[in-house]
Amino acid sequence: MYPHKTLSKHFDTPQNIHHTDRTNESFTTDSEKPPPKTFSSDNQPHRNLIELLWRFLLTFFSLSLLLLSLWQFSKSQPLSKWEQRWFNLLSILFSGSASLGLGSLLGYLGSMLRWPLLAQTSYKIQDV
Repeated sequence: MYPHKTLSKHFDTPQNIHHTDRTNESFTTDSEKPPPKTFSSDNQPHRNLIELLWRFLLTFFSLSLLLLSLWQFSKSQPLSKWEQRWFNLLSILFSGSASLGLGSLLGYLGSMLRWPLLAQTSYKIQDV
């Protein structure tokens, strides 16, 4: 039987592929498969706490930068045109990031509480 010709990655030189008698062999053998990733629910509260702390700290950092910029710009009474633009830019940026951080924090808290509350009772197929 003639060997099949396939194109290389460069598409200019054909390469020969010789088939063996084991045509039913799969591409991956059982020894090459990675073991399934284990999931431990023991450290899930620790992961949740770390995630909540990160989201809380980022929100707090955004709010504190917003307050700092408001306080700094309130010192100078007449603002020039460029100072007004910088004030608008910083206030929108910090309030937007604080708003997104707070929404993300509340969304994560909701998803954390959702599954334990749903798992408290058993449901019928009609309820689902």
